[in-house]
Amino acid sequence: MANEIFKAPAGFLVGTGEGAQVPLGGLVIQFKLRAGQTAGRLSITEMTLDPHRLVPPHVHADEDEYTDVAAGTIGVRVADEECEAAQGC
Repeated sequence: MANEIFKAPAGFLVGTGEGAQVPLGGLVIQFKLRAGQTAGRLSITEMTLDPHRLVPPHVHADEDEYTDVAAGTIGVRVADEECEAAQGC
């Protein structure tokens, strides 16, 4: 068993530049792993935002959101707390 090679189901592994893209005027969402592939437990998206792009305030009622800043700086507000995260933070 230790010598077996993991074979992911078709459509499970999504490489750089791959995945369905949805452009939303200054924001592009690229789907890497959809919740339907993980019984609703996890989804992964890559988002590219134009400078000074505002994402309207919203609430995630059933999931957490994790952000890794690959380039630049992004600001976020959670409840009454505001902070900035830069690349590599």
